[in-house]
Amino acid sequence: MTTLLLIIGIIGAILLQGLKKISASPPYKGQRTWLGKRVPGEFVNEGWRFFLGYPYLMGFIPVKVERTTFEIVSEKTRTPDQANSRVPITITFRPLGNLLTQYIDSKGENGVKEQIEGKVRERVREWAMGLEEGPANWVELNQARLEAVSVLITKLARNSLTQIPDYAQEVPTWIWLRYFAKPRPTAILQNEIPWAESNWQRVRRILTQIKRKHGAGAITDLETAVENRRKEVDALRTGTGKIVLDDLGVQIERLNIGDIDVLG
Repeated sequence: MTTLLLIIGIIGAILLQGLKKISASPPYKGQRTWLGKRVPGEFVNEGWRFFLGYPYLMGFIPVKVERTTFEIVSEKTRTPDQANSRVPITITFRPLGNLLTQYIDSKGENGVKEQIEGKVRERVREWAMGLEEGPANWVELNQARLEAVSVLITKLARNSLTQIPDYAQEVPTWIWLRYFAKPRPTAILQNEIPWAESNWQRVRRILTQIKRKHGAGAITDLETAVENRRKEVDALRTGTGKIVLDDLGVQIERLNIGDIDVLG
C-alpha cells in the first residue's frame, strides 16, 4: 500500500508540475521548446497544457498574439513641388502561431514595429519625391492614398501579394490599378499623363502587344491579377487584410493613410 501511494504521489507530482495554463485573455500562444531550445513551427494554443519535465525537458515560450495597432508619422514628407506634408500611416498586425520562431527572432512586438517603421518611412519618402511615380504636388499627395497603400505594402510584403504577370511589367502596377478601375478615373495625376493621355493610348498599345504575343487569355489573366491586388489593398485600408510578413512572423491586417496635413 505504501509503495502504491508513493507511485501515485510521484505521478501526481509530475502531472501537477507539468500542467501549465496559456492565457486566453489577453490571447497568448506558446512556442514549444525541447531541452530549452525552440522547436520551429510547433506551437500550442491557449488553455491548460501538459509539458513533461517542465521546463527542462518540454516547455514553451509565451507569446502575446493579440492585434497591435500603431501609427507611423512621416514628418515633412516632401513632394516635387517642394511642399512638406505630415503623413500619418496606421498599421495593425498580429503574430502568427506557425511563425512564432520568426516573431521571437524579430524581438517581438517592439522589434517588428521598428522594422516596419523603418521600411515605411523610407518608402513613403521615396514615393512622394519620385519623378516617375507618386504625386507631383501636395494636392495630389492627398488624392493618391490607394496608390500609396499599394506602394507601401509592396515594399513590406511583395511575395504575399497577388503577382502581376511578368509580361505586364512594362507598365507600373499603380497604372494598371488606375486603368482597370471601374469607373476609370477622369482626374489624372501629373505622373499619369504619359500613360493616360489620348484616352490611355500608351497603355492600350501595350495591351495590344501582349494580346498579339501571349493571346487574349493573357489580358484576362492580367485584369484578374490587378483586380485581386486592388481587393488586397482595399482590405488593408478597411482592416480586413491578411498580408503575411514571413520574415517577421506577423500578418498585417490594416495599413491605411490618415489625414495628410500640408505644412507651412
